[in-house]
Amino acid sequence: MRFDVKGLQFDQNVQYFPPCPAPGCTRTYYRAQSNDIVGVIGNGLLDVDRRGIFYLIGGGGVCGAFVPSVERHLGVSGGAGITLPVRTDLRIFVEAAGHHLFGRTAGPSGFVPITIGLRY
Repeated sequence: MRFDVKGLQFDQNVQYFPPCPAPGCTRTYYRAQSNDIVGVIGNGLLDVDRRGIFYLIGGGGVCGAFVPSVERHLGVSGGAGITLPVRTDLRIFVEAAGHHLFGRTAGPSGFVPITIGLRY
């Protein structure tokens, strides 16, 4: 079992339709909007091989999306990773886990970050 605190920041192009005084002159335009997502996720790890190098990860948690107002959503995640021993009590890992937020969001409801880190 592992608990993760994740923070993501990304830009999203939002489509706008400005008002126009005459018919046919309205042109759409796009403006970049900064989005932040912070979450706490409880994950279970399952070793795929006996050496413990390849593993599957999955779980759920709560995410707060700041897009541009604050939204809180339940979410689930699942993915796979590789871990390599550096010392007897320290490992480096690389994993990709897809996350899905439930409910209507102002930003994207799914994302797949690639995480590199140390596990003690």
